[in-house]
Amino acid sequence: MWNGEGRDPVKRREIATAPDALAAEIARFRDELIAERATRDAERERQVAINDGLAARQIEQAEDLRELRCLLRDQGMAPPEGMVALKTAASLTGAHPETVRRWAARGHVDAERRGRRWFVSLPSLADELAKRQRPAA
Repeated sequence: MWNGEGRDPVKRREIATAPDALAAEIARFRDELIAERATRDAERERQVAINDGLAARQIEQAEDLRELRCLLRDQGMAPPEGMVALKTAASLTGAHPETVRRWAARGHVDAERRGRRWFVSLPSLADELAKRQRPAA
């Protein structure tokens, strides 16, 4: 029977408060979005700071490397012009470092020994490799 208030007064109250609940839900969702954006912005700023720090460290390392090269050159430990360290020569040729050292010791390649380090001339290394190339069968 219809009494003007509806069958269930509780449902009528729920329907009446539904706009309030919807508004509260919308406000909660908006607050979550704002918090999410703030978190994302903070993370982005953190990443930018990290990248700036890495770039600064790389610049410092490059400057340190330049200073080290100058220091080595001044102390006579840097490779002479047109020469490379024995390990570098070995990696360029694909030969074992001991093999390149033997070539240097036997005079097959032009090399200089400074202290305990060998430096090999690139042109003579290229000539030695050309001599050692086997003809294609």
